[in-house]
Amino acid sequence: KTEFNGRIVPMFEKMDSNDDGSLDDKEIGKMTGLANANMDTASYKPGKFMAKKLDINNDGMISLEELTSRQDKRFQMLDLNADGIIDKTEFNGRIVPMFEKMDSNGDGSLDDKEIGKMKRHNYSKM
Repeated sequence: KTEFNGRIVPMFEKMDSNDDGSLDDKEIGKMTGLANANMDTASYKPGKFMAKKLDINNDGMISLEELTSRQDKRFQMLDLNADGIIDKTEFNGRIVPMFEKMDSNGDGSLDDKEIGKMKRHNYSKM
């Protein structure tokens, strides 16, 4: 589980430029290159929805706990036997059905159209 969240902590610490333990709009904007972007335009809506989803307590900021909470939920979904480790069987058990769902024409491979369709589908759930 530590490895699963291992990339998040250093990223969060780098983004948290004022060391207050939370990411505000300015910090997120600086790191993502969206500091001066109009987040209300359609092209930024998926990112805005994701930020709102991460902000569990609705205080307008994202804490490390809020950020890792989402990863913890993903980890629990993959760790089917709840032993704290994701083994190859558990990992493949989730990936193969996802691949089959994405492969809409059933040819055993994913083309740009199928991948694009899945990306749009996932953003619409946010």
